[in-house]
Amino acid sequence: MIKLQRPWILGLGAASLVALGLSIIHLLNKEKAGFWPFLAILAIAGLAGATLTAQRAGEPVLIVNEGSRAHRTWQTAGWGIFAFFVVATPYLLDSFRVQQVNKSMYFAVAVLGVNLIIGYSGLISLGHGAFMGVGAFLSVILVEDYGFKLWQTLFVIIPLAFVIGLIVGIPALRIKGLYLALVTFALSYAFPTLLKIEGIDKRTGGDLGRNISLDKQVQPGRLKGLLGLNGLDAPAQEQIYKYWLMALVTGISFLLVRNIIKSRAGRAVIAIKENQIGAAVSGVPLTTYKVITFGISAVFASVGGWLYALLFSEANPNTFGPLLAISLLLALVLGGVYTLQGALVGSLLYVFLDDLRTRVTLTSVAGWRPSFFQIAEGSPLTQAVLGLVLILIAFFAPGGVVFIARKVRASLIRVIPTIPTADVVASAAVDSPMSEPEVATTH
Repeated sequence: MIKLQRPWILGLGAASLVALGLSIIHLLNKEKAGFWPFLAILAIAGLAGATLTAQRAGEPVLIVNEGSRAHRTWQTAGWGIFAFFVVATPYLLDSFRVQQVNKSMYFAVAVLGVNLIIGYSGLISLGHGAFMGVGAFLSVILVEDYGFKLWQTLFVIIPLAFVIGLIVGIPALRIKGLYLALVTFALSYAFPTLLKIEGIDKRTGGDLGRNISLDKQVQPGRLKGLLGLNGLDAPAQEQIYKYWLMALVTGISFLLVRNIIKSRAGRAVIAIKENQIGAAVSGVPLTTYKVITFGISAVFASVGGWLYALLFSEANPNTFGPLLAISLLLALVLGGVYTLQGALVGSLLYVFLDDLRTRVTLTSVAGWRPSFFQIAEGSPLTQAVLGLVLILIAFFAPGGVVFIARKVRASLIRVIPTIPTADVVASAAVDSPMSEPEVATTH
């Protein structure tokens, strides 16, 4: 079944979305704005107009059955647009902006770990900045002191981070809420200090941290021609090559988390979040799933730290303190808790807004103190820019940016779910995490 009404609205929404993406890329890459800000404003207005028109009509523009040819066509078109921006981004932006996108990717992988704990498990953890530090410092130490290739360090980082996550997850069996948040925040607060302890600082570099020497850093090598790097300057070659490496790791990470969430174990974790007592009565082992979830989330945070070492070829204790833990949480809230897309969207927003707050300038108001009314680096209003944006998003979109996007999509397109057959229902019941009763102890 396919029902298309007022197709011009759907076309307007799609064209506005593409125009907005191109405008953002151009504005990030050019010093002279030209007509692109006006195009961005028109694109936003077009998207808002299409959404409001569809809402006033009382029904979406397009109605399709899940799994139908039309549904698959729209899904393919959406993935095609996404793939276009993924491929085009490193070649349309300058090296500095590509580095910011790269920073967003290591942030996104770490936020995935935070989301597993906060979004899908219902626990509160502020210790993932320390897990990132574990990944970053292990990478640098293994490369510099033990002759590892950078990619080889993942085989040490992943199991070790999992074990550390299991150990940190043990308090989650006895405490929860703000008390668990305080315990994990204490870990983030103490981590930089632990790296500076006499004896340990010989490996970590103390206050100065450690760097990966130039001859051991990742280089494009023979892939220059394949990636279209010939003829570009050295910084551009470096950032584009790292972009593709980080995009590969980020894509694999998102795919793994998606599969974990949709697996039997993932459904059990979500059941614990929704109703812990009910899940225990149904046979879900709370102790096992809580601790393992902490271990898995620590792995993704440490992989985010590994990507940090790949990007900057260094590890500094002061980078992985409590401020990083708060930043990861802010990125998650910006994008949307309990959503996979929110990790990437929130990380992009946070990284670019954090940079923007030190670059935006506003002409001072006549008669007032210029040092106060000028938004520039060092001004009292500089730090308020990001905070104001966060407050506005929390007020108008408490579910994050992904929440707004889903509301817009629901106004334009409705997908009618496929009614499962009796065989599918029976198979799902057999595979359910509740289908094998076990003796579980609640904690």
